[in-house]
Amino acid sequence: PTGIQNVKETESLDYSIRLSEGMDPSSQVNITISAVSSKPNFFDCIVKPLMITFIPNATANAIPIKLETTGNVIDEGTNEIAYRCTVSHAIASEDPQYKSSPSRTMTVDVYNNDNADVKLWSIDSADDSYGYAVKFLSFYNLEGGSFQYGIRLDTEPMHPVRVVPNITLTNKVNIRAPPILVGEPKYLVFGPSNWSIHQRIVY
Repeated sequence: PTGIQNVKETESLDYSIRLSEGMDPSSQVNITISAVSSKPNFFDCIVKPLMITFIPNATANAIPIKLETTGNVIDEGTNEIAYRCTVSHAIASEDPQYKSSPSRTMTVDVYNNDNADVKLWSIDSADDSYGYAVKFLSFYNLEGGSFQYGIRLDTEPMHPVRVVPNITLTNKVNIRAPPILVGEPKYLVFGPSNWSIHQRIVY
């Protein structure tokens, strides 16, 4: 492929390699393929196979190659490049046409595929388990009673995330003795170690 290629995290890129048309080799041509991640401590670039071979009189068919990428659960930003894969193709042959051929390099930008979000979770009163993840929950409650729901992040944050409930009484001016709604705890904090764990607020 020509130019910079792009995929999203955990996606793969398929391409093929063939020798130049009309330049059949007199001896076999080996191509060693390697892929390097720009952030090797966090992401991997995996290419398969690692070597292909073209033999004389059998070079017409292209050989398929697959580049696999990894990902994370961190939102690096909309349309942001999470990391880059550099794929190198080193050619080795005793054939004079290919003996001095330089290595070919392909660049693949891997884009973020995560979306930072917060979901509210219903709680099953029968077994205290978390049921459905939604953006909006509706409750009714008798005076003196209580209700609860869970909160969880969709992606791992790079810094602590503090979630503070904002309680607003609608139509307050028309209520002579408005009820007082109190939530515990006052706020929740999510970080890299607990972002995927449900936390609940009780009112």
